[in-house]
Amino acid sequence: MNRLRERILESPAIRGSLFFGAYWSVFALYMPFMNLELTRRGFSGVEVGSIGSIRGFIIMLAAPIFSRLADRLGIRVKMMRIFMMLSAVGVTLLMFPQSYAWLIAAAVFLSLMQSPLDSLSNSVTVRMARRYHLDFGRMTFWGALAFATMNLIGGAVWEKFGFRWIYLCAGVMYVIVSLIAANLEEPVEVNENGEPVATKSQAPGKLNLPPAVIVFFVAHFGVNFAYFCAFGFTAPILDMRGANEFVIGLVGTVIGVGGMIIRHNSQKIVDRFSAETAMIMGILAGLIPIFVYGWVENVALMVVFSVFRGAGWGLFQVCAVRYLDEQGSVENASTLQGILVMLNTLASIIASTLSGYLFDTNLVMIFVISAGMIFFSLVSLLVVKHLNRKTALIGNSEPI
Repeated sequence: MNRLRERILESPAIRGSLFFGAYWSVFALYMPFMNLELTRRGFSGVEVGSIGSIRGFIIMLAAPIFSRLADRLGIRVKMMRIFMMLSAVGVTLLMFPQSYAWLIAAAVFLSLMQSPLDSLSNSVTVRMARRYHLDFGRMTFWGALAFATMNLIGGAVWEKFGFRWIYLCAGVMYVIVSLIAANLEEPVEVNENGEPVATKSQAPGKLNLPPAVIVFFVAHFGVNFAYFCAFGFTAPILDMRGANEFVIGLVGTVIGVGGMIIRHNSQKIVDRFSAETAMIMGILAGLIPIFVYGWVENVALMVVFSVFRGAGWGLFQVCAVRYLDEQGSVENASTLQGILVMLNTLASIIASTLSGYLFDTNLVMIFVISAGMIFFSLVSLLVVKHLNRKTALIGNSEPI
């Protein structure tokens, strides 16, 4: 056992992969089933959709603040561990409310505790990958594998024991993730050989965002809006079309498999084309399940084509995190990822409210609007690619 622990501690690839595997297991345990559990508890589509909006609003406000604070104090790993422990409490609280007011109170607390987790975990792990010349996509591959596995297991288990226990199990997993995160490393600036180098200042520097990064943020907003809008009510839609709990869990598994395959090969795709082109490919893949979910009522086809949902999202997200990290210095590593989270959650605020309303009134429009936002994001990324080409010709590659 000691030799195994030593091997894990000596390998940054294992530490990063183990972290993602545990972290994504949390979401696999409860997120795919949460909307269905709440609707079965008696909450309406608008009420359930508003929970997503509230979560997004809080994260939008809090994530950049906590991320900036973590950069300034240099305690990204420590802050991440503390907030994961508090998230364990928050997600467990969701199993108790029977009234809308108490549900909001529990959701507010959980959202506040979750707010810095994505930006901190991404900035810590992607910098660790850069330091040791590792494939960040293959680290996240283990997260996708865990997500797929836990979805399949969860669908069968919750069918037997009931959805209410998803929150308690997620809380236990959050505690485990916090313990695993202790083995991650604080981001440092490194040279081409991966050796730490001194920086001018330990405090976050000024953010002078070039046009390409600003347009990139716009594109990322659009993709997240489309995914939140199109797929936020997947479980209730499958339920309406006759799927049981196992099939609902199977969809999550297929999504995870698609993400798994693409994340394992993302570095090859980037090397063959470019980060911008890879993100465009991910966006195009995401269009396929939007059309299938919206206009094909056959549950089996929804399950099969969910693989493109995982592949498109996985390729886009891996390349997006890497692309943004390469634009900045270590002093702003979490801050930049925090801005990304802020914009993404702004998308979820609008998309969750809109999709909740449309779920009750005009289901097809959810997918029409989502497809439109995907095309908007595609155009935005083409602009990013053009601006980066111009910058490369000029020779200005100074990080933010």
